[in-house]
Amino acid sequence: MSYENPSDIERELHEMVTRLSTELSSVRCLVTGLCQHIKTHQGQEALDAVLATALAEVKECDRAYALPADSDTVRLFAKGLVKR
Repeated sequence: MSYENPSDIERELHEMVTRLSTELSSVRCLVTGLCQHIKTHQGQEALDAVLATALAEVKECDRAYALPADSDTVRLFAKGLVKR
């Protein structure tokens, strides 16, 4: 990739990666906030149920859509440990 004179495809890819990064950051904030709210207001048992559902969805994404999903990232989001 030429930083001085990027091609059209390089510019498009950069824009796409930037947009996806922003979207992922937004989802991370939302998921972490929701998990913290669930734990605070409904308890650890409710949070465990949410995490079980999310981890099942990770497996379903891998199986049905061949989309890579990472169960460790799900757990980190839920704990609020993923740093920006």
